[in-house]
Amino acid sequence: MTRVLIILALLFATPAWAAQAEVNFQALRFLGEVALGLLGFSAILIGLSRVDDGGFNPPDEFRVKLLLYTGLGALFGSILPFIIFDPAAAESSWQPLLLGMFIYILFGPIYFMPKARGLRNGGYKNIFSLPIMVFNATIFTTNAAVAGSMALISGDMNHQLYSICVLLFLVQCTSAFIRTIFYRPGP
Repeated sequence: MTRVLIILALLFATPAWAAQAEVNFQALRFLGEVALGLLGFSAILIGLSRVDDGGFNPPDEFRVKLLLYTGLGALFGSILPFIIFDPAAAESSWQPLLLGMFIYILFGPIYFMPKARGLRNGGYKNIFSLPIMVFNATIFTTNAAVAGSMALISGDMNHQLYSICVLLFLVQCTSAFIRTIFYRPGP
């Protein structure tokens, strides 16, 4: 828990935010480790669920897909800067990452929000409550707005905003993970 608080402080501390000129690869590495852990647990969850009853019910299938989408987005979003980033051409090396992140983020609200509304209208109001729907829509919208603004406007703080996009993926992934494990649809 202490490590999480330290990394969050590194990401969001005002002096670091205002004056940091370099990419915080330690924070990106940590976010990648958390994403990998969540994806590992989801693989166990998928394996155990597939053995017991032959598959998922519609709400669990939706939440597992959301978990995989956000977990893979966070994982690859945290790994790709290590591969693509070039300190000699910092600004131009962020542009492909930002554009790729923006395109990947756009898939989320286009696919998941109509599907969630359909499941809610299909009798799963207790699983897809309005606060959960608003929470997911807010994260999708915030992530798309931040990534879109970065992809279209090159700024000095791209690396912090990029880390925030990855962090938002992790928040949504954690929410999907917790809801998949602890909330079961009623009869």
